[in-house]
Amino acid sequence: MTEAALADIGQEIVEGQIAPGDYPVPTGWRVLVEPIKIEEKTTGGIVLPTAAVEAKEHLRYIGRVMAMGPLCYQHSKFGKDAEPWCQVGDMIAFGAYAGQEIKVRNVTGDKYVSLKLINDDEVLSVIPNPDSVLIYC
Repeated sequence: MTEAALADIGQEIVEGQIAPGDYPVPTGWRVLVEPIKIEEKTTGGIVLPTAAVEAKEHLRYIGRVMAMGPLCYQHSKFGKDAEPWCQVGDMIAFGAYAGQEIKVRNVTGDKYVSLKLINDDEVLSVIPNPDSVLIYC
């Protein structure tokens, strides 16, 4: 994914994220998703209690579509002239056991970022207003 493509979806390249050329390219009908990272510490360094982290467990199954394979939503099961359920840049919900997790080095090369490769039919919903879901429970 190019730096321009990341800028188009509002992604800034900051420390801890993936370099633009390092995003895996999904094949076939797969969708590359970057799940929301659940913070276990506040910005001030306070470690959140386990109950607070577990209350946000549902956020692990929400992420931003980073790339889509060339065959996404072209299978006959979607019907003739079917519209794609999601686009690059959309926030989506997906199943807890959907897809394959992969880890990619971050920009600085000292940590890894978890990504998910899911099938196009594993997208459960598009979330038009992520702020409505990204709440502290």
